[in-house]
Amino acid sequence: MRVTEYSERCETISDWPVRIVTYRLDDRYICTITNVDPGACIARGEGPTRDDAERVAVGQASRSLALTRRSTPFATHCEVCGRPRASGSLLAANPASPDRALWVCTDCQRKLARRVDDEVPGG
Repeated sequence: MRVTEYSERCETISDWPVRIVTYRLDDRYICTITNVDPGACIARGEGPTRDDAERVAVGQASRSLALTRRSTPFATHCEVCGRPRASGSLLAANPASPDRALWVCTDCQRKLARRVDDEVPGG
């Protein structure tokens, strides 16, 4: 068994940068799609032609990557006052939008707590 017709290219599938490697091994073509960083294998495909192998692999990768959630970047600053986050910062409820939480510094957390207490009758 000898690898021939090796090709490698970078593309974007479902907004993810990927590397597509295709080669011929005897009478079959094999296609592997990996994440550019860190290089994890996302999909593999085989077929009698290069196009068939790539079609199978790209289809698998598209389905897999479409279901993959991206994490939001870690907040490095208080979302209320903008100061750099300290190790004691908290994830606090957002009074203006209860369905969204905020990363806040300790001072802003106290201010938000006082504001909520002032709005609660008897608080």
